[in-house]
Amino acid sequence: MIIEHLDLELKGCFLKANEIYVASGLISNDGAENLVNLLNKNTCADWEDVHIIVGIDMPTPAKSLKILKKLAGENADVLYYGKKGCYFHPKVYLFKMKNKYVAYVGSANLTTAGLGKNIELSSKITKQTECKDVLKWFRKIAKDGEILTDKMISRYERRRSQKATNPESMDEFKHKEKSYIAKDLVTSLKTLRLRKKYSSFCDDRKNEINELCKIIDLDNDFKNFKAAEFCNQGALGHIIAFNIEGLEKAVKKGKMAKLCKMLQNEKIPIAERIEKALNNPRYKVNKAGINVVSKILATMHPDKYFLWNNRSMRVSKALGFTLPRGLSQGQKYYEYCKEYGKMLKKLKIRDFAVLDRMLYELSL
Repeated sequence: MIIEHLDLELKGCFLKANEIYVASGLISNDGAENLVNLLNKNTCADWEDVHIIVGIDMPTPAKSLKILKKLAGENADVLYYGKKGCYFHPKVYLFKMKNKYVAYVGSANLTTAGLGKNIELSSKITKQTECKDVLKWFRKIAKDGEILTDKMISRYERRRSQKATNPESMDEFKHKEKSYIAKDLVTSLKTLRLRKKYSSFCDDRKNEINELCKIIDLDNDFKNFKAAEFCNQGALGHIIAFNIEGLEKAVKKGKMAKLCKMLQNEKIPIAERIEKALNNPRYKVNKAGINVVSKILATMHPDKYFLWNNRSMRVSKALGFTLPRGLSQGQKYYEYCKEYGKMLKKLKIRDFAVLDRMLYELSL
């Protein structure tokens, strides 16, 4: 189906989709603001299910990057395309509406003019095999995405003010940013660690962990695990309401308690526990993916287990954590715990829960 103006089509999708993927060469200030407003009204998708890749070649205004960075702070997956030698020019919008995908591919950037005023043309794709091809393309492109940091945006803003945005100049910028990003991140964490607010982060997280322990009914073998409260308690990651029903059913059947007791068993290697939780029918709980499992683990042992979410994955890439191919998810989780553990020790950060709070503060 051919569509000239995408504004009304996309509005409905942004409000009701449970997975959202946007790749736009240019996102304007008004486009970013409208996007934030619509996503804040969406009750079907968690921030973890929002994925945005923005281009800086055309170029996208710095203010727009600042607005998008706030979404990253909420744990949306927001990246800028940073591959040298490639001019980022797509206009792709992919949504999962309940169990079916719909995609829009064409000439319309995420701007008010591009979606509703300009002469543009887009194709609506509903064939599921083709939508999955779009998703496959998006995931491939995301591998060359980089996280937005305050320092990166400041450097980008200076370059724009100097009108140094031709392709050669932007290639140079992308190349330099790759060498800056890990240093920027570690410096920001070190600075935050030395501020007075660090102690309040530690106190807040301690109280929040205690509250979560009560919510999962840790002292009573998890028998009265409060699924809705667990999902809605945002301290260690808000879990989408869409997951609550599946978790509540597992609580009634005793499967949630069985899963949690297995995760609590320190005699089983953590990689094996993760594999059992995600793949073994005896323990696997519907809607309890790695984000739910890692939140339970971090609640029980915040000093040992990190939170697997969009934020931690973006940061691991920025820090250059690379894992061998062919690892299971359990093995990956073990390796990430080990790598992040080294960083905790180096920066003298109390535990993974506090680190997550610090990364949230930095809107990463």
